Amino acid sequence: MTRTANVGSPRILGIGRPDPAFTSVAQWLKATVPHDQLGQAPTIPLALKSPSFSRSLPDLVVVYREFPDQFPTADIHSLVGAMLFRRIICCDGPLCLADGRTHGQWPTICRVPEKSAIAVLRRELHALKQARPPISPMAASEDVFAHRVFSLPGPTSDYPPPQRAFIAACDPDFRATVRSVLMQHNIQAEAAHPDVINALRAAGSLAPDWLLVDLDEDPAALIPQLNNMHRQGLPITALTGFPGQTLPPWAASLVDKTEMFLQLGALHQDLTR
Repeated sequence: MTRTANVGSPRILGIGRPDPAFTSVAQWLKATVPHDQLGQAPTIPLALKSPSFSRSLPDLVVVYREFPDQFPTADIHSLVGAMLFRRIICCDGPLCLADGRTHGQWPTICRVPEKSAIAVLRRELHALKQARPPISPMAASEDVFAHRVFSLPGPTSDYPPPQRAFIAACDPDFRATVRSVLMQHNIQAEAAHPDVINALRAAGSLAPDWLLVDLDEDPAALIPQLNNMHRQGLPITALTGFPGQTLPPWAASLVDKTEMFLQLGALHQDLTR
């Protein structure tokens, strides 16, 4: 029985219920992976007994985790053991974000917030096509970070010219960090105190194509301007470090500060299509 990875057309198995929280991830997989290469199982034991494992191993398993401790630890160990030289992505729904990164059930390399899942999956499929081995499930947090940031494919010539992005935040260190992340994604970015937003609205052809606002600084005084810019069609992204934060009415997207590199990169690709 062959156990080699199917590099040309990777086989992917989803585990879990089709919860609405994972709609975007599931739809992306259906649009990206051939139908006959994409399977689904409701639980880990049923997945391990399915043809996906009995004939040969899948190249990638995507677990949809709705709530903490949804899957028994023994089942997780069985899955990780079976997929030791393959890839597992545990896609965490909103109820799992408060677990933090120290919850011991799933290896660090497996856990991905739902909003970052498509970006991670895109890059894991890219790695499969290049026949690159997966990171060990024993990898430390810093190894996982380096893998997801520094081994990503760079911008391609298919992208249009870089967008102009502006970061509105009071903290200069945070502004510099976000600007650096955007520039690594080939985005022309500038940053300043939120007081300059009124000037941005009057900048005409030099106005930014994308506005990013630090939601944790309580931008209540900016809401009238942000509402106007949102109604005029300017993409606005709110940045937050608090799990469970809701999308403000003036923003088109909400990004977790701990996942900025992946989530901002995915948003950029969406905006430039």
